[in-house]
Formats: sequence, structure tokens, C-alpha cells
Amino acid sequence: TMSRNYYLTQLVLSQGLSISQVSTEHNISRSWLYELLKRFKQDGIEGLSPKSRRPHHIANKTKQHMINLILTTRTTLKNNGFYDGPQSIYDHLETQGHKNLPCIATIYNILKKHGLITPQKQKRPNNCLKRFEADLPNQRWQSDITHYKLADGTETEILNFIDDHSRLIIDSKATEQYYNANQIGTHFKKLTKLYGTPTELQTDNGAVYVAKHVKGQTSIETICLEKHVKIIHSRPYHPQTNGKIERYHQTLKKYLNQQTPANNIKELQKQIDTFNHYYNNIRKHRGIKRQTPQHKYNALPHAKPNKNNQATIYRDREDKIDSSGKITIRYHSELKKIQVGRKHKHQKVKILIENNKATIINQQGKTIGKTTLTKTKKYHSNKLNKKNNYNEGTKNPLSP
Repeated sequence: TMSRNYYLTQLVLSQGLSISQVSTEHNISRSWLYELLKRFKQDGIEGLSPKSRRPHHIANKTKQHMINLILTTRTTLKNNGFYDGPQSIYDHLETQGHKNLPCIATIYNILKKHGLITPQKQKRPNNCLKRFEADLPNQRWQSDITHYKLADGTETEILNFIDDHSRLIIDSKATEQYYNANQIGTHFKKLTKLYGTPTELQTDNGAVYVAKHVKGQTSIETICLEKHVKIIHSRPYHPQTNGKIERYHQTLKKYLNQQTPANNIKELQKQIDTFNHYYNNIRKHRGIKRQTPQHKYNALPHAKPNKNNQATIYRDREDKIDSSGKITIRYHSELKKIQVGRKHKHQKVKILIENNKATIINQQGKTIGKTTLTKTKKYHSNKLNKKNNYNEGTKNPLSP
């Protein structure tokens, strides 16, 4: 310290001790004592204070123009609603063709020095989570619906499909009216024509995806069955199972919140399409080793449905035949009428359904009706009733 250095110099200058005596008694080198005496003679007591060890010149110091470029890029990304961390800044500068970029750690230190790093709460360690990823594109899709408001507060729904392997956004469609099961089934069918049919489809337990609680079958479940797609539902109240698409919702909304609020669905859809192009083709994704989703989606052959391992869907329900001799059953998210026969009216029956095959059994255990359900027809005849000669598919063949 400065007080000790001053004491050592005074032993020589005031008390007349030799350099050798002072250095030996206080266990310091002769050269350091000479240096202290030189500083004291030149600058007085102030010259004895510890000096900075920082080098006068740093050969690899980041140039000021590069620092300004990093800060400008950060501001631009943040204002546009994109990720603005050190890795994203590096990727954008690299994409723009800048050379001799500083490493990601240096960019982090620059942001921290300028007060642009926001401390975050400690997250759970990665080793406490079970991570999974499909091996091939189209091996598994995830689907979910999220909500967003227009400028006037109108509630909208955004239907999303994402590829589990590549994180590619297959589609993202907004609507003012709430999606129903038929709309989702029709939309899914269109996507399979554009991108191919996935091996598996993973969703939550929303009523538009699952009709098990009403002992029915939604449109998308029926289409998956027809196309040999294995449908998987997440555990109730456990959104982590669909973590990839849930994370996409957060990223999408972060972008939308930075844009001018959309006045209608057309404007909102345009904003979504702009973001999806950036997400799929420009932004490098940390979860897939800094690749773009489109690049990873195109890099490997696409998986196809496994027709040999298609599960059969079984259902059963109880009903009562009405006075016209018919019962009602839900198929493909629509109500279908089955003409069992007037002679069985008011009987309680049990209906066994295997995919699109329906069997009606009375309380005595006798089979009194069989039919094959189709999506296009509302009214279905009883194949066991040879006297039933009405034309299936007519508007109301059961009227007197």
C-alpha cells in the first residue's frame, strides 16, 4: 500500500539505512525499492500509490464502430419484436456479410457494459427436463390454438401446426370466429396435401381435438384414422408435452406486441405471415444447433404414416331408439342418423363402434342393427333390415 511504500522510502532517505538493509529486513527486492525511491523523487507521496496494471494498448480491443453496430442491431431487433440476445445479434451481423465479428461472449460483455442485459430469475437446470425430438421431418406434428386481440379488443384465434423435428411452422391461420372441429379437420387435410401426411399428430385435450369425453370422434381424429396417422394427446393440464408449439406462441406474441395493432383479420394474418417467413427462413434456432427450420426440414427425407401399426378406435354408448325407429350418433364431428327400424322403437340399446362400423345390440344381447358410417351421408340404413328400402342420403327418409 501507499503508506507502507512511504515508510520504506523514509528508512533510506531520513534514517540513512542502506538499500541492502531495508530490502533484507522487509523481504522486498532491491529493484523494487529503487523503483519506489525514483517515484518519490519524481511525484512525491502521490507517486507511491499503486498504479493500474492495464496495458497501454490492447491489440484485439473491439473497435468503436463495431460496438456502435452491435448496439444499433440490438435496438433494431428489439423494436421489431425479434430476439435481441448476443447470439441473435451475431447471427444477424453474419447474415448481413460483416467480417471479423467479435465472439458471442464479447457481444454479451458489450451489452452488459451498456446496461442492456436484464437479469433473469434462475431457471430450472436442463437435466431436470426430459427433452425429445422426432428423428425425421413429418414424423410428428404438433397443433394448438392460441388467442390474440385486435386493435378494438376483438378476440381472435390462431391455429398453428409445427413440425417437431425441424421446428418449421407448417401453418399459422387466424380467424375472428372460434374454430370448430370440422374447420380444423378440413384445414389439416389441406396441409397434408401441401406438406405430406405426418406419421403422428400431437395435440392437447381441447374439444376440437378430442371427443372422448362425449364418447364421440372429432373430425381430425377421423381424418387421422383414414390417413393412418397416429394421434397423441398430451396429459391434461401439462402444456410442457407440447412445449415446442407453446414456445412458438410466446415468440409470435412477442413479435405481434411490437407491431401496430391489427384492425382486422387480414392485417393480423399479414403480420403473422411476415413473422413466419422470418422464423422459418432467416432466424437461426438455438434448439436445432443454429440452423433455420426450413433448412433442417429440407435436409432429410420426410417420414410417412405407418399403415401396419394403425390403431383401431373403439367406442361404445347407450341410447334409446326414438318413435321413428332411429338413433343418433356422432361421427366426424357431425350427428348421424341410423334407421334401426320402427319395430324396435323405444327400446334401450347399446352401440358398439369400431372405426366407422356401428353395431346396435338390444338389452337381450341380440344384434338388431349394423351399418357403416360415412362422412358424406347423414342418414344410414340398417344392413340387417332387408325391408328398409329408402334411399340413403336423402334429406329426411324417416318422415311418415
